[in-house]
Amino acid sequence: MKKTSIKNPSPIQVFCGEACISNECNSNMINLSNHSYDQIMENVTTRFDRFIDTPQELPDRIVDLLHIASYVFCADRCASRGKRDSLSNASWSRSWIFEIPVLDHDFWSSPQVTNALSASLVFMTGDKSFEFHFSKATHEPLKTEEYQTSLFSNNGLNIQRGKNIDVMLFSGGLDSLAGAIDRLNTFPDRQLCLINHMSNNRTIRTQRSLIEKARSLKPSNTFLPAQYGQPFVRAVLDATIAL
Repeated sequence: MKKTSIKNPSPIQVFCGEACISNECNSNMINLSNHSYDQIMENVTTRFDRFIDTPQELPDRIVDLLHIASYVFCADRCASRGKRDSLSNASWSRSWIFEIPVLDHDFWSSPQVTNALSASLVFMTGDKSFEFHFSKATHEPLKTEEYQTSLFSNNGLNIQRGKNIDVMLFSGGLDSLAGAIDRLNTFPDRQLCLINHMSNNRTIRTQRSLIEKARSLKPSNTFLPAQYGQPFVRAVLDATIAL
């Protein structure tokens, strides 16, 4: 009987912002941009205003972080993991190559940062690999547009470093629920910050119900971040600033 070889899919190339080469998006190449320029059309929106009243005052490194997160998320949603009835499931774990312009090029190009970023995303997504190539951004609309200053500017940058707090992703599924319960029982003296992503309204009711139940069992060390993940972003900002 002749053996059938299963070919691994080619890496998916993702060109972002100024690095975009066209408006095309297919199984092997994705172009994502948060602003229109030349013949490239905007197809990604990053709602900075959900995090801070004056996003123009955010440090360059934080602006880069939010752009990178937006591009990775959108690319993930654009790329198929294969057919649902696939027997081999060879397409499930993908390989990525990202080309992203950034403001703080020296920071993001350091091996320590790129390796940590790649390892984190491989762990979170189950994909084979994430390869990042950062270039120096020459245009950032957020930094060049005019805005009105106020007495309350920079209110989103006053990030307080928490003590004895662990951060976990929480989808509301069995795996994340079991992990959260295990963490609470293993470290009863530490607080647990559960982070959820809500792409629709169908899961948030279940998530809230499970969190309220967890609160009743461990009222002193469990809390749920606000909707849209604002505290998660601030926790990431805190970690990034610390680097």
